[in-house]
Amino acid sequence: MNFMAPVHMFKILLAIITALIDNDYQSTADYAEEIIISSLFLIFCYWVSKKSPESITELTAIINKSRFLAPYQMINFKSN
Repeated sequence: MNFMAPVHMFKILLAIITALIDNDYQSTADYAEEIIISSLFLIFCYWVSKKSPESITELTAIINKSRFLAPYQMINFKSN
């Protein structure tokens, strides 16, 4: 896996946030927008900090899931 420079990864994150804001996304609750941006930023920071980060494709899938699922729904519980 190619390791991208943090600056390049930050540009990707900025593009995602800009697309969300520019996509005629007009929230009446400014807190909703803050939650989305904060969540994206934290996912990105965690991804960058990992020793073996997922691919961009896998990261995109994780971000998409995070938009529609509660955190507990994203955990794979194994039955005993």
